[in-house]
Amino acid sequence: MQLQFQATISAADEALICPVIFASKKPQISGYPKALQNFIRNALKAKQLEPKEGSHFEIPLAIPRFPKYITLVSLGEEGKIKESTVRSNIASAIKTLRVAKKKVATLMYPSELNQYARVVGEAVVMANHLVGRYKTGKLLEEDKKRTITAIHLITIAKNAIDEELRKGIATGLIVNTTRDLINDPPNILTARALSEVGRKIAKDNGYKCQIFEKKDLEKMKMGALLAVNAASTRPEDDARLVVLEYMPNKNEKPIALVGKGIIFDTGGYDLKPSRHMADMQQDMSGAAVVFGVFALLKKLGIKHNVIGVAAITANLVGPNAYKATEIFTSYSGKTIEITNTDAEGRVVLADAISYAVKQYKPKSLIDIATLTGAVCVALGDRYAGMMGTDRKTMKLLKKAGKKTDDLLWQLPIHPDFEAKMKSKIADLRNSEDGYYAGSQKGGAFLKNFVEKTPWIHLDIAGTAFTSDPKKYESMMGTGFGVRLLTNYLENL
Repeated sequence: MQLQFQATISAADEALICPVIFASKKPQISGYPKALQNFIRNALKAKQLEPKEGSHFEIPLAIPRFPKYITLVSLGEEGKIKESTVRSNIASAIKTLRVAKKKVATLMYPSELNQYARVVGEAVVMANHLVGRYKTGKLLEEDKKRTITAIHLITIAKNAIDEELRKGIATGLIVNTTRDLINDPPNILTARALSEVGRKIAKDNGYKCQIFEKKDLEKMKMGALLAVNAASTRPEDDARLVVLEYMPNKNEKPIALVGKGIIFDTGGYDLKPSRHMADMQQDMSGAAVVFGVFALLKKLGIKHNVIGVAAITANLVGPNAYKATEIFTSYSGKTIEITNTDAEGRVVLADAISYAVKQYKPKSLIDIATLTGAVCVALGDRYAGMMGTDRKTMKLLKKAGKKTDDLLWQLPIHPDFEAKMKSKIADLRNSEDGYYAGSQKGGAFLKNFVEKTPWIHLDIAGTAFTSDPKKYESMMGTGFGVRLLTNYLENL
């Protein structure tokens, strides 16, 4: 998306988005051109626009020296505007223009929005996401007609907002790329292809990248990751462990980000019902989010050392697939009894977490995964579950979530949940028969592999993929977690 600044409204403007901010229900529009002020007042008088936040009015125009199409959007009362207000309403206006097949959006940018420049940049890009990348012919052309190609900003404060605005646009683009990865089917986004995404991000940004392939994992004795991978028969779907390093500071322990990268999850022999199988390409969302964060670390000038670890495989059914009752030795040396082959995410994360802990001794570790259906039952699709041992980081992540709208809700890991993950025949079992607290029991299992490292587990199973998108989201992959984690790292 091209970005351009201009001084005032032009008759050449194809479509104008005009935010309206109110004080005591009176529009604060003194900085707008006189003709636009009159237009807004007439819309309010006719009740086509109302002072309440989210009210909007759009209309094609044939007025001399005026844009051809205008969208008014209320941001509500001046003292009540928040990041979420700006993000949702600017995104809603962009989607309105997309439906109207406008290619260039011109945005009136009042000074009250200067502090929200990054949010505006994120919103215009995230709301412009093209989902149907694999359509062809007329279907693809029709979708492209509903894509904004340029955004023009009318402001006198270019120098004040330019840097943050461009950071927002860069962030939005990476969120959209993350969404594309999540949406890609496993015949296109194989384990090899996903691991190469990590390599390309490293190459583009000058990071160190290691990709451990199946033969390496066998030497490293990563028995848990290899167990889940056992049914994969194509070389391109062999298990891989991708490790990225962003180390701008010498002699500083890194923060570790660990992502689950199950490119497709059948459930294994504990086969999923068909209604839950259709969107299982999104089970690699955690790994995609880690890659998305790494694509932004340098662009955003984050000053902390960060390492990323992604455990990548499919969980398939076949003659070699791992089975319930089997016992495997993880990279940590702990033995795991498999009691449910559909609880595979925690099994691959066990090896990835152990690797991060043993090789890097991080000062903190955050794992992110579409781990359990139970978290969807508990929290729905607007909150991700958060649990762990690092209370300080949990507080900071929750704060970051409120700013980015990647909302988190803390869940407890009771000692009884930890006890239930012990096996009678091995050190641990990967699931237990009880229905209650499934998300926390997944967390309780992972806790066994973090040793003394301060640790957070984010279960994004309810938020990573949607059929009920927010105003700035699209159907399918959401990219939930990219902005959350980058905001947290920026503000440490």
